[in-house]
Formats: sequence, structure tokens, C-alpha cells
Amino acid sequence: VVVRAFCDHFFQQCVLGYDQVETWWVDTKASLRSDERLWEALLEQDGVLLSRVDAAIEDVGAGRRNYTLYANFGGSALEVLNILGQPVDPAYAGDIPPKLMQTVLLLVQEVSQMHKRLRKIRDGALWRVVEAAQAINRQLHAEEAEQATPWTAISADEGASMLLETLCHESTEAGSDRGVVEAALLVIRRMESLASVIGELVAYFSEEGRFSSEQVLGVSGVLRQTLGAVSALNEDLLAVLDDPSAEAAKAWLDQYRAMLVADDRGDELGRGVGELPLKADAALPAGERAARRRLFMLAR
Repeated sequence: VVVRAFCDHFFQQCVLGYDQVETWWVDTKASLRSDERLWEALLEQDGVLLSRVDAAIEDVGAGRRNYTLYANFGGSALEVLNILGQPVDPAYAGDIPPKLMQTVLLLVQEVSQMHKRLRKIRDGALWRVVEAAQAINRQLHAEEAEQATPWTAISADEGASMLLETLCHESTEAGSDRGVVEAALLVIRRMESLASVIGELVAYFSEEGRFSSEQVLGVSGVLRQTLGAVSALNEDLLAVLDDPSAEAAKAWLDQYRAMLVADDRGDELGRGVGELPLKADAALPAGERAARRRLFMLAR
């Protein structure tokens, strides 16, 4: 009874640890597999380690199943009565019978092995897998950073933030207190700022010696088309000032969406800039590099 109680106590601890490790390992492998490049690199570099972790966890699970087979003594009144009802060999009177001792040792060994395997998994193998995955992830990100061009390195969020910062100097608080005339004047100023930004981009891409006329033809064409649309919309805002009604404002907004939002000029501009032969950042002086990054953020 005492031996069974001790074994059950440590067995329950091992079962809890096993469940935690198995759940963590299943979730971790699923997460690693979701990144195909990372998983393939990890298999190539540490496939043996991954197999060992799988095998070790399976061994602990096997020990869990074996324990239920060997734990057939001292755990209930029926099991105790069954032992007491067995004939006693006079040679082992007052001692544990050899057959029962063998079962006891098997049970103790299973619990001991489960504890040792779990400790090796938690304290060694799992951390090695984590460290290997992190190292590979850093390497993949470094390779991607090296492959990124000055254009692709800029995200859409960065571009949007830069453009909004450039255009929106005034308060952007909305509300019913702002009249149509005041709103139209505000938008006119912003459209003028947008036209200035586009003009700056046209000048940059068209500067003599930077790119050939053939290389920059598509980019300049998209920018000039957009500049024409902005100028036309700004002129139409004057009509809203003459008729500052909600209907006139709505009509202008519909025109704005049709001319600047619901088209594919942005995609065309992105493809055009992406195809240009851009110098690497390291090849430019710091000032020129910063200026180009600002313009590319606006273009993005």
C-alpha cells in the first residue's frame, strides 16, 4: 500500500507534466509548420533532434500505458485482499514475495523512467528546438532584408503615415459644426499639398541622369495622370464653394472616389517603381538616402 501510494503520487506528477509537454509540442509543431521555409530549414538542420523529441514523448506515453498494467497491487481494498489471500512461501515469511517484488520494481522503474525522460525533454531538447527555430528565423529575416529593395522595404502603413503627415497640418476633427465652405477650403489646401507631392515625385523620377526615359516612362505617366485628376478635382471644389450644399459636396465626393480611389493607378505605380534599377541604400550618401526614402514613402 505504501509503495503504491508513493508511485501513484509521482505518477500523477509525471502525467501532468506529460500532458503539458505533449500539448506544447503539438501546438509548437503546428506553428512551425505554418511557416514552410522555417519548417523545412529546421528539418534539414535539426531533423534528428525533432525525431528524438517525438520519440521521447512517445516513450513517456508508453510508460503511462505500462503503469496502468503494472499498478495492480495496493491501490484498492480488493487488490490488498487479493495479495493477502495468496499462499505465503515460508522462505519469504515476513518479506515481500518475489513475484510481488518484481511487479513493485517494474512500477517504480516506469515512474522513474517517465520522470527522467520528461526532465530531459523539458530541460534540454525542447529548449534546443526553440533556440534552433529562433536562429533560423533570424537568418531568414536577415536574408529577406538583404533581398529587399529600397522600394519593397517600405510598407504601405509607413507610406500612409508619411502622406497623412504631409497633407494634414490642420485639425482633422470631424463634426456637424464644420460647414461645407470650411470643409471645402480645408480639402482644397490638402489637394494643393497632394499636387505638390506628386510634382515632387515627378521631378525626382524624371531628373536627368537618374533613369532613362524608357525606364521611367510608366512611372511618370501614372504620376502625371494622377496630378491631372487632382487638379481637375480641385477646380471642381470651386463649384462647391459657389453652391455650398450637402448635395454638391456629395457629388464631389463621388467624383473623387471615381477618379482617385476606384482605379488601379496605385498598382501601376508600385509595379513601375519596383521595376526600376535602384541603387542600394549603402551606395548612397546619408542625405540622399534619407531624401529618397521620404519620397518613396510618399509614392508608396
